[in-house]
Amino acid sequence: MSADTVTLVGTGQLVVAWSTGAAYAGAHLAVGGDLADRLLEFAQQASGDLSNGHPYAPDVDMEDSTHLVADRTDLQDTLLLNTLERGADLPLATETDVAERSLTCYALVVGAGESKVTFIRKRSPVALGSKALVGRFLSGEVTKVTEPLFAFDKVYDLIVTDDRVLILNKSGFDSLFRHSAVVLAKTPEWVTDLAAHLPLAPGSEIALNEALQRNQFHRNKLQAILKRPHIQKLTPADVEAGMKRHGLDPQVLMSGGQLVLDTPENTKQILNLLNEDLFQGDFSGDEFAAGSKRRVK
Repeated sequence: MSADTVTLVGTGQLVVAWSTGAAYAGAHLAVGGDLADRLLEFAQQASGDLSNGHPYAPDVDMEDSTHLVADRTDLQDTLLLNTLERGADLPLATETDVAERSLTCYALVVGAGESKVTFIRKRSPVALGSKALVGRFLSGEVTKVTEPLFAFDKVYDLIVTDDRVLILNKSGFDSLFRHSAVVLAKTPEWVTDLAAHLPLAPGSEIALNEALQRNQFHRNKLQAILKRPHIQKLTPADVEAGMKRHGLDPQVLMSGGQLVLDTPENTKQILNLLNEDLFQGDFSGDEFAAGSKRRVK
């Protein structure tokens, strides 16, 4: 566990970003007065509540943690972060930018250089943007609102410093930086990495890649597998023995000493096995599969 501290130096710059297909674009929103003060206050509160951090892993959950701690290298898609961290160097936002675009997120960028801290929230700050008609009660009459309205949460999904990523909401972090189009383009490399450690049956590389493209849980599990030291020394005999211990059929899942990932069920079982997610209940003797896990020691 860790009680991480974040020091904020300087004023905050509010930015928004949106997808342009394989990349991102962003804009700087000019804010001042009470709004700027309150946004900075929200950031100070978020950074001040970091009391119970645990190391990040693709398959770990938040449990009772206030945050997870990752390296910047865990951001598999850095294009979005590079855009957000430009802060006030981004073009000034136009009404078209905020009213007509599908915004991916907003961020408050505090400070500059090595002291820069970026607070990111995965939602659009434009309130009621999808409604066909918005009104307001003014001087006893409901009138149509034509200009964009903004709403900001008190919470952020992650805080990025010069060397760390402090994850306050893992699902927000994953969807922004681990499941984008940029990340999906890397899945064939992951399949190749797995095949370098354990032989895959003919057709399994294509089937596994298709499964990774569809399923974020499979992507998280395979990334966790490739990061863990035991994959470096696993042999087909080790895997076959593990299958037998957990009541899996090696004739189906590892025919001819090769992993067979040709069906969704096979893929699920093999990834659970390789990631050490299978266990037997101490009292019932039933076999279970863990959805996520964290080291006890």
